[in-house]
Amino acid sequence: MIEAVIIDDEKNARDTLRGLVRQFCPEVQLIGEAASANQAHQLIEARKPALLFLDIRMPFGNGLELLKAYEYPGFEVIFTTAYSEYALHALRLSALDYLLKPIDIGELQEAVRKAAKALALRQRNERYITLLNNLDTPAQQQRVVLPFSGGYQVSSFSEIVRLEASKNYSWVIFANAKRLLCSRTLKDFEGVLGEYGFLRVHQSHLINARFIRTYHKGRGGTLTLTNGEEVEVARSRKQEVLQYIDQLE
Repeated sequence: MIEAVIIDDEKNARDTLRGLVRQFCPEVQLIGEAASANQAHQLIEARKPALLFLDIRMPFGNGLELLKAYEYPGFEVIFTTAYSEYALHALRLSALDYLLKPIDIGELQEAVRKAAKALALRQRNERYITLLNNLDTPAQQQRVVLPFSGGYQVSSFSEIVRLEASKNYSWVIFANAKRLLCSRTLKDFEGVLGEYGFLRVHQSHLINARFIRTYHKGRGGTLTLTNGEEVEVARSRKQEVLQYIDQLE
């Protein structure tokens, strides 16, 4: 599912596009709308969408100016405009796609297909960058690419204590107590980090085993980490966690 927002100053235009997306693009989930560049910036920061349907010509800061605030955006953009000269400008900016109003259903569906492919490629590239960074690199220096709304952060494994699920996002908690909300699911991170000493101990928790201090018995049990945090272990994950701890002894 592609989480998307509509940014357009005209209510009729937003209503029309919303209806078309809901009827003809089932792979898209609309999670918000904005009527200005300022509202759009707040919406992007709050909801971390994967895709923007962005009107180019708006008062008080147009869509092109909005994008200047994101040097390495964590989203793809489909421009929408009623003016063909802006469409040419969008192409020069290497836009994913643009839609001329009134929006054609077939062109909308094709633009969404392009977005799905681009987002999948973006995720594969992040995994590839991680792999290249870690080849022939000592474990304590290996790194992972963390995508967020403003771009990407490259962090070493030794800096990350744990990751916590937040719907379609993940909180990354660092040893220095800082937190970063990343636009990837915990399952995505498990696929990247699982072979590097990160354990999925719960539906909501992926931990760096280097930071385990103690295990406390219980139905599933709990882990106390070196930063003092306690993380619940799911009953279904208990044996896997205990086996891993036994290997460390």
